[in-house]
Amino acid sequence: HRVENIELPEGEKVVFLTGLILHEVARWNMKRKDYTQALMFLEHAENDFRHCSQELFNSVDNYGVLNLDITWCYLQLQDSQRLVEVRERLENAEKYFNQCFGINQQRLKELEDRSGRHHILFLRLQVLWGVWFFLNQNLDQSRMALNKAEKLLDQLLVDDFSVTELVHQDYTTREARLALRASGGNIEEAKSYIEEKRQQKAAAQIRRETLHRPIDEGHSDDTCSERNGTSDQINQVAQINSDSSPVAGSQPQPPNGETSSPSPTPATSAATGAQCNREDDDILREILTYLPNDIDDYIDVSLEEQEVIVRQYKSKLH
Repeated sequence: HRVENIELPEGEKVVFLTGLILHEVARWNMKRKDYTQALMFLEHAENDFRHCSQELFNSVDNYGVLNLDITWCYLQLQDSQRLVEVRERLENAEKYFNQCFGINQQRLKELEDRSGRHHILFLRLQVLWGVWFFLNQNLDQSRMALNKAEKLLDQLLVDDFSVTELVHQDYTTREARLALRASGGNIEEAKSYIEEKRQQKAAAQIRRETLHRPIDEGHSDDTCSERNGTSDQINQVAQINSDSSPVAGSQPQPPNGETSSPSPTPATSAATGAQCNREDDDILREILTYLPNDIDDYIDVSLEEQEVIVRQYKSKLH
């Protein structure tokens, strides 16, 4: 969570990071409506997440979100063959959200999380439950879930006039929409929220620039160790991309044993090591372009898809 530090063993940190990156690549494809490609990356992410401890997933919502996104792809692809596993995935999502957010979202209140991200997640959860119950002929349960989704939609949709008012005060449309959603439509609170988010984003940018710093500028021993420790995982993600839709700028590695050159001198070894580190840096920079600059990227959605599905299935219930 943004306010809590979670200590992880190095090996678990690597696979968790890889899973997060793969999940973000999947989300990028979901925004492009490429649900087939998104589902492939989500399944790769799930394979990595399965190597993480249960204790970790009791503290974060990532595995719950993953189950939700996989089910959303099933819906968009109209994959009826996966219907049998949908219930388990939705139950998993609900379980991890409740563990992460606390009863009545008490943990979010303690952490002063005002983003409204959990409302977006629960909205999508109720929409998917509504569809699942409908397809299984449980119409009463379907109606109940869709009514909950409709209520959440009413809370999350923002007033266009308020957005325009904030835009006229030199805030962006994205900032205005997210802030109004987080503040319940209160314009003054929305302004305060935007300023707070700008400060957080500036601090995050400094951290990202530190990670992007070229090798010849120097890294601390800890930074180098961490980057070298994740090198294989970075190349794993790059390879997945190259197998499906190549990542621009990534370079294939030459096969082992291609040439029989003499044993390298220390100077040659140092140069080769520096070149490999630069290549890892290039791959890492490319992979990081898929990651959002701030946590609110996931809730920067219009909710039109959810609104259409709610209307569609509620009309079938009448």
